[in-house]
Amino acid sequence: MGDMDTKVSKDPMTSCSGKYSLHEISNDNEERLCDFVTSRDLVISSAMFPHKNIHLQTWISPDGLAASQIDHVMISRGHASQITDIRSQRGGNSDSDHFMIRIKYRPKISILLKHRCTRSLRCDISKLQDATWVKKYHNSTRKYVNNQLTNNSNVQQQCSTIKQCIYRAAKEITGTIQPNDRNQWFDQECSDAIEMSNT
Repeated sequence: MGDMDTKVSKDPMTSCSGKYSLHEISNDNEERLCDFVTSRDLVISSAMFPHKNIHLQTWISPDGLAASQIDHVMISRGHASQITDIRSQRGGNSDSDHFMIRIKYRPKISILLKHRCTRSLRCDISKLQDATWVKKYHNSTRKYVNNQLTNNSNVQQQCSTIKQCIYRAAKEITGTIQPNDRNQWFDQECSDAIEMSNT
């Protein structure tokens, strides 16, 4: 955002600006600004929102007879939709012939999943209701802990080692069960409906 001294016309030279400008014709700086904006894949967002002329004016002459829209806001084309409104605020108490510009910006937070999460296998703990399986599990856990636990490791390492030993023993003795399908509602009928809509 800045004072570009550029009057952008309502019919800009390129698609770098909108049609809601204060000016019918541009000045020499529009071509320079459009070249700059296009080379960096930006857009001039100042002329993309319909307002009364009094809310489009960003500068007024000292005698109060002339007003222009020469302050502009530029943003990357990919983020242009995140600006929801731009207008001048004439009530700001500042020692300047320029008006303050208010921008309403609504960022869109996107969640990018780089790697699909794999669901961990669950141990079949129902077998531990039998005393025989419990005894086998205790013996296996004790064996793994005695073989892998060292006195030189700190508390966090010991805790991690014990956790791995417990899971390894449970996986070996009780076995694992496949997790339930989370999309049980998606059946062959749904697949057929999707195929029909695509044809």
